[in-house]
Amino acid sequence: MLPDLRNSLLLKQNFIKFPLIKIKVLHSLYVLTVCKYHYMKSLLKCPLVLLAFLPILAIAQMPSLVIPEEKGVVYNREFGVDMRVNTNGLSLGFTKGIIKTFYRSSTYYFDLTFYRDLKENRQNNKVIFAPTNETSNAFVYGKINSLYSIRAGKGIKKYWSDKASRKGALVGYILEGGITLGILQPYYIKVANLNEDTGLPELKEVKYGEKDNALFLDNARIFGRSSLFKGIFESALIPGVHAQAGIHCDFGKYDNFIRAVEVGAMANVFTQSVRLMVNQPARPYMLNFYLAFQLGKRD
Repeated sequence: MLPDLRNSLLLKQNFIKFPLIKIKVLHSLYVLTVCKYHYMKSLLKCPLVLLAFLPILAIAQMPSLVIPEEKGVVYNREFGVDMRVNTNGLSLGFTKGIIKTFYRSSTYYFDLTFYRDLKENRQNNKVIFAPTNETSNAFVYGKINSLYSIRAGKGIKKYWSDKASRKGALVGYILEGGITLGILQPYYIKVANLNEDTGLPELKEVKYGEKDNALFLDNARIFGRSSLFKGIFESALIPGVHAQAGIHCDFGKYDNFIRAVEVGAMANVFTQSVRLMVNQPARPYMLNFYLAFQLGKRD
């Protein structure tokens, strides 16, 4: 009987004890809340403190933003000037592009090309023609024709990926083809010769293929090349076609200013054989590699 009474007394004591603890905890929370309110109220009275907390409050209220991956601005058109170094000459041209998508463009181009044979070797005999006190100039021994061409065509340019960074380079390929108009100009040189009427020395302009072939090939008597325009009205027009393929590297795909490099191969086929050197065979085609630089703009 005594143990039961003791247990009932302990339960009653605990029942009385726990409400007291709960009252103490609530009182502590009330005191902390009041202190926090008065502390924040005192801080807000200071303008400098308020200004210091404004950015933090603004950031806390802003929703999180997801910045999408940048792929560049897609323009409508592009215009560029092409400067090309070929294994057998030089080219200068103009290109217009119609931008279909960020990855693909259609190209239209026009260029002027000067061809040279790989066997060409410029030299100068460095002599003075006494009667006129004229100094010799450089020439190419054995060269009989100069070849120029006007080319126009169309192509496509496509980039493989957009994994480069904003300031990086995009790599793709370009395929082009079109028509060619070759201009074959006879190559004139000046040689020392005796005038048939007076018997005095003179400088005579000759080309290969006439009665003066022996004089044309006499290196000891060659004084130099004639004017660049000499024989231009004797030029032959030779139509043809061409095709080219290259790897295109664009350093300004994200900009309106074009800076690009291109390397590739080119083939020109003419309707008749072309001969540039006296000791080289005539061929109706020309194959070469090229390195091109392009500068321009997009809009």
